[in-house]
Amino acid sequence: MAWPFVLILLLLAAFCVVMVLVHVGFRAPRVVENTDPGEFGLEFRERRIVRSDGKKLFAWFVPSTTEAPTVVIVHGWGGNAGLMLALAAPLHRAGLNVLLFDARNHGRSDSAWISSLPTFAADTETAIDWLHEHHPKRCRQIALVGHSVGGAAVLLAASRRSDIAAVISLSAFAHPEWMTRRFLANTWIPNFAVGWTLRYVQWIIGQRYDDIAPLSTVCRLECPVLIVHGEADQTVPIADAHAIIADEIRARLAEAQKAEKVEAGQKDKTAKPPPPAKPAAKRKRAKPAAAAPAVKKPVTRKPAAAKAASAKPAARKPAATKPAAAKPTARESAE
Repeated sequence: MAWPFVLILLLLAAFCVVMVLVHVGFRAPRVVENTDPGEFGLEFRERRIVRSDGKKLFAWFVPSTTEAPTVVIVHGWGGNAGLMLALAAPLHRAGLNVLLFDARNHGRSDSAWISSLPTFAADTETAIDWLHEHHPKRCRQIALVGHSVGGAAVLLAASRRSDIAAVISLSAFAHPEWMTRRFLANTWIPNFAVGWTLRYVQWIIGQRYDDIAPLSTVCRLECPVLIVHGEADQTVPIADAHAIIADEIRARLAEAQKAEKVEAGQKDKTAKPPPPAKPAAKRKRAKPAAAAPAVKKPVTRKPAAAKAASAKPAARKPAATKPAAAKPTARESAE
């Protein structure tokens, strides 16, 4: 009777060990910046952006002109804002305002319990809201640029907002599950525990992988999107970029076909239906026309003399003549 309980305890212990390893393995390494925009010849302002929970994000704001668009740059897993300065410099020289920040648990930002794709996206939206509050005139056009998990985060953040003019995603993975499986393949976590791990991570981050995957969020964007990936990427294969683009194209085609069907249906509704055919009028039988009274021609009577003159004498056949009886001669009568 004790063996079932022992087996259950062993399974619970194994599960706890796996979960601890997941937390340790998925903890982002913190690397603090050792440079600043000044080394790239950029004038900048150091800022602290307050999150909704009171924690702060470290940021650099590199202003251009008041009316210029603004670009928000998001680093990748284990990175920081300093690693993105090489990208910020040419954008600023092109006349854009640039905002770079450290995500939670990265660089010089405050710590948090966990880092994930949803937290990167939440920090990106916090930075955008800060721009609206402190630099409203520079928010007429906002573009997002992200690398790696930051590239996935800018797609997720933009899919939730209507104030984003463009998105550039660099080396983003197509699906968090694919990325997690690639990571777990290099650990000693057994295959039977991979399914548990995936479900546990989704429970911890509070999001389903399918809902936040770039190949899903890219289809919900209303702004232009640029997907950039390197063929030599050893962490995220370029096949992920192909998957993102393919799903986006399929989604756009499906939307276009759906729009065409809706438009056709609306046209059918708005089109005036042909007027109903009028019932054929019953033909009335024509009454027989009344006979016209006979007109008597006046009889002209001719006078008798004229009548007699005009009358042609009737041709009469000659009557057959009988031989006259011979009268007895005197001699014969004397005898």
